[in-house]
Amino acid sequence: MKDGGEQGSNESKMTKIQKVPLMLRTLKNKDKYDPLVVSIGPYHHGNPKLELIQNLKDPIAKKLVEVKYGKQMDVVRTEFVKKACNAREFYAVGSTKEFDDGAFMNMMFLDGCFVLHFIDCVANEKLKDMEMKLHYIVFKDEDTHRLCDDGGKEGIEGRSEKPPHLLELLWEKTLGTFPSSNALSNGSWSSYRSVEELIAVGIEFKRSNTHRLCDVGYRPKRFGRELSLPAIAIDDSTERKFLNLIAYETCPDGPEDYGVTSYICFMDSLIDNAKDVKELRLRGILHNSLGSDEQVADLFNQLSDNLVLDPHAYSGVKNNIENHYQSRVGTRASNPGIWGSIPSLNTFDTLEARSKYFWGQGNSN
Repeated sequence: MKDGGEQGSNESKMTKIQKVPLMLRTLKNKDKYDPLVVSIGPYHHGNPKLELIQNLKDPIAKKLVEVKYGKQMDVVRTEFVKKACNAREFYAVGSTKEFDDGAFMNMMFLDGCFVLHFIDCVANEKLKDMEMKLHYIVFKDEDTHRLCDDGGKEGIEGRSEKPPHLLELLWEKTLGTFPSSNALSNGSWSSYRSVEELIAVGIEFKRSNTHRLCDVGYRPKRFGRELSLPAIAIDDSTERKFLNLIAYETCPDGPEDYGVTSYICFMDSLIDNAKDVKELRLRGILHNSLGSDEQVADLFNQLSDNLVLDPHAYSGVKNNIENHYQSRVGTRASNPGIWGSIPSLNTFDTLEARSKYFWGQGNSN
């Protein structure tokens, strides 16, 4: 939610750490928004399922502060409270009211120490110069490490502004920036085509040079056409990651576009069944660590439920595909599909309506 009033334009545009909209949490995958091992921050604090790790935060903080840094716990905690006194402002209004100031700052301190200790255990020497800066931390697990290395080696240092929280950083690194060649064109996309259908009319699939979801391209070849898609790994964490990124895009102060949402809709339109997944897997576009190809097809189909496509996304690619398809089959399809006929740019208004509807339902942890 955006602050208003007398605090100035910079603070008024502050991105909050929001709760997941209630409507999203009533779906069958609602548990995908909950932490499995440890809570960081107020929204899941006190969950009895996470008590085991919660009880380790005090000794972990003491080990980090006193053993690793040679500081006195009380001194560091006092300095932290002074510098992080405005931490509540980064959360949705009213979402932290159950914590008094002492309890809230103690939670922030212990959680911050836990995050630092976790990353120190993973990266070790790479973080020796970070010391006790608790502004934000990048979790470089196998997936995000690869994303940060793809076409974005400047990393955090190359940004003019710090991301407000980890989820936005993950969103930026996952999505990337849509090139101008994908801008909305005058054509219209009349129906969706599966991978098998497109291969049948001479469109070959190729792995893009990066893992960024925006890295989708289309180009003519001497014989046929080529559609390039980013390579992504599908495993047990994929559903949870995409669901949380989609939820982030519905935030009232979230990203200005729905890039991840549009990517999921785009992939769902290409994937009808396991055969389509197999074709993409054989070309190195999908790396299936989830199980069967049918499971991957079901995953994209389920992720796209209740989503609305941004008609601007991939529009140049989609129109080129459709034009080539129609030139090969020699007829115009009269039955609109997932991408449907786009009567006007006002279709995009449904995205904002959806976001307002979600957030009007109330919030849940």
